[in-house]
Amino acid sequence: MNKKTILAVSVFVSLAFASKAFPCGGAKNEHKAKESLFSPAVAIASDVEEKTIKVSGMTCSKCSKAVEKAVKKVDGVIDAKADHKAGICKVKMKAGTDVQKILIAIKDAGYEPAEN
Repeated sequence: MNKKTILAVSVFVSLAFASKAFPCGGAKNEHKAKESLFSPAVAIASDVEEKTIKVSGMTCSKCSKAVEKAVKKVDGVIDAKADHKAGICKVKMKAGTDVQKILIAIKDAGYEPAEN
C-alpha cells in the first residue's frame, strides 16, 4: 500500500470509530451539551417560565455558585445562572413554581433577594 492509501484508510477508520464510540462523536473528555438555561429545547416548552431575580451580597464566582446551588434545590426549578457582577440570578422553572421558595432559598444561602 502506498502512503496516501494508508492515510485515507486511517482517517476513515478513526472517524468511523469515533462517531460510534462516543455519543458526541468526539474525544473521551467531550460530553454532549446538557440542556441548560439558554437551551432552545428548554425555551420552547410552554410550561416553562424564566424569572430574573436581583440578588445583593454576591461578591465573587463562589457566591454565584452558592446561589445557583441553593436555587436548583427548589422543587420545580430546571436551571439557575447567577451573575455576581450584575447582581442577578436567572431562573428557568416549571410554570407554577413558588417563587417565594426560591427567594427563601437565596436568603438561606446568605444573600438578599429582591423579586422584580
